[in-house]
Amino acid sequence: MNVVIDTNVVIAALRNPGSAAGRIIDMAIAGEIQPLGSLKTKQETARLVQRAGLGREAWLKADRLLYRTREVAPHTGFSISTDRSDNLYFEAAHAGGAQFIVTSDRHLLDHDGFWGIRVVRPADFLRLMANHNK
Repeated sequence: MNVVIDTNVVIAALRNPGSAAGRIIDMAIAGEIQPLGSLKTKQETARLVQRAGLGREAWLKADRLLYRTREVAPHTGFSISTDRSDNLYFEAAHAGGAQFIVTSDRHLLDHDGFWGIRVVRPADFLRLMANHNK
């Protein structure tokens, strides 16, 4: 399952490893799902994790996630959301054939189903995965 994980989910996971976001990051690191990202989304994640000042263990976990994230080369210039940074996630999802974007960003959530890509909150993603694996 190809999934683009928004930086806000990564930060939430690192702050609260037992949360739905934390479980998704664990799934990605374990290879249960395939995280996708462009160079720009990976750089944004690294920059914001560093700025969050969460400590060495959190940074190491983020580094493992970024290592597991398959880098895709999207076509740029799409204007899906009024928030320019949100477009980066759709570009990566489209380029990599992602089935999901996992986010807590309401601007992204408003575009659920665009290009056939589900845009869901972390807890909803876990529910969908549980139903998918039955």
